[in-house]
Amino acid sequence: MKKILLLTDFSENSLNAIEYALQFFKKWQCKFFILHVQKTSEYITDDLMAAKPGKIVYQAVLENAQNELTELILQIQQEHKNSKYEFQPLLDYDNLTDAIEQAVNANDIDLIVMGSNGATGAQEVIFGSNTLHVIRNINNCILVVPEKYIFQGINSVLFSIHHDQEIKTEALDILKDVLIKHNANLNALLVLEEKNKEKEKSFNSLLSSKFKQIPTKSNIVIGLDFPEAISAYVQLSKIDLHALVIEKEKILDRIFYGSITKAISEHTQMPLLVLPHEK
Repeated sequence: MKKILLLTDFSENSLNAIEYALQFFKKWQCKFFILHVQKTSEYITDDLMAAKPGKIVYQAVLENAQNELTELILQIQQEHKNSKYEFQPLLDYDNLTDAIEQAVNANDIDLIVMGSNGATGAQEVIFGSNTLHVIRNINNCILVVPEKYIFQGINSVLFSIHHDQEIKTEALDILKDVLIKHNANLNALLVLEEKNKEKEKSFNSLLSSKFKQIPTKSNIVIGLDFPEAISAYVQLSKIDLHALVIEKEKILDRIFYGSITKAISEHTQMPLLVLPHEK
């Protein structure tokens, strides 16, 4: 049974990501943990006024959130009566990444699903700061669903690697599982700064050993920046899901060279499957 952590702040964006996940994992037997994280800064006047005399304010706020979680799960169960799904509410009073990490460790979570907390533009969906912070700090499989993105099946998956990455095959288990369950094709993209026969050989060896029985197209691009290569490839191909390994970036790299994570996530219009950099 897959254990999936769904994040919600009860916004339309997070509810859309939950619905995407329910469609995405339809062929799995899953237990979904639905996590809401309450922060002190989110207190509003109505919460304070609703608190009963003698009750600590944060208890009243958590009680309201617990009721919303219960109602949400009842609604989902009603809409997915015939599924092999179980649901468990989780409520935490903490910062987002700490709450997620605690939930992952306590419940042996296989994958996290969250909506991008950004704004939708005419040409692109921009992932917000919360999404980027979770990607950079939580070493787990993370499925990020762009705002208003509707599940339409998974037929073709892009898996991209840049020149200085060393991929551990264990980190690709969830990707292989996704490809098999959805009977999808794999488009593998290696981006190199310059021609490197050793890297190319290693790349093709990884594909043949890990995705032996999956229809796979190997692509090698030389001389383009990683985000640019991805953008160019996506424009030429119909892709339903983009999978990649995002390693923790060094502080100096972010300051002087920009962030690969930010550059990729700010210009994607498809769901992003972030694979753990170590297992």
